[in-house]
Amino acid sequence: MRKSLTIIVALLIGSTAAFAQKGWNIGVQGTGLISINENSFSYYDAKRGEKNFTWQAGLSVGYDFEKFWGLRLMAEFGNNNGGFNIKETADQAFRPFHFKSIDIFADAMLNLRIITGKPDGFFQPKVYFGVGYGYTNWFKNDFEGVHPWQEVTSPNHNFGMRIGAQFELKFCPEVGIYADVCAEGFTDRYNGLFPSKEDKEAVKGYPGFPFDGKIKFSGGLLFHIPAKK
Repeated sequence: MRKSLTIIVALLIGSTAAFAQKGWNIGVQGTGLISINENSFSYYDAKRGEKNFTWQAGLSVGYDFEKFWGLRLMAEFGNNNGGFNIKETADQAFRPFHFKSIDIFADAMLNLRIITGKPDGFFQPKVYFGVGYGYTNWFKNDFEGVHPWQEVTSPNHNFGMRIGAQFELKFCPEVGIYADVCAEGFTDRYNGLFPSKEDKEAVKGYPGFPFDGKIKFSGGLLFHIPAKK
């Protein structure tokens, strides 16, 4: 046990020292996203699946430490789509809506060049895992009237988790362009619809997956600021 603790402490000290030797990076990105929630299928049933593809923009600040590890803080503002219930509604009409979101994530980054043992290079592939916070508000119906028995809640505060991959082409030590793909999951009020206990008991399978989510495809610029030695 004592030996394990010694190893852990040594690793932490080594990581701290390496952290001071590396540098900051600042990223800007534009994103295409697909919303995934209780009634996302309604877009495809209504032959309007392309309308479920929307946009998001983000700004990140990160720090590279060790040779292959880093941390990143990212804030994003986006437009999301949602849909009211169809299957258990008498007229079974398609009733879409959209809303805005502000998401903040802290990501732990791993450079896959760790496999080769060579951190530097033109191509920088990374994977990451993050936890964060999602705020949703500014809901607006994209149809006339209201849903017979459902309404959205607003504003909503949600816990989020995500996993993704980033692929950077580093043209020089200071600047690179990158592509990013990730899957995000949020607690179930993210899209403003949260099945009640009565909903769950009345209709088997109605609540669906107990999270709301996004699939995101991003592209952006990354500016590197090396740490002073």
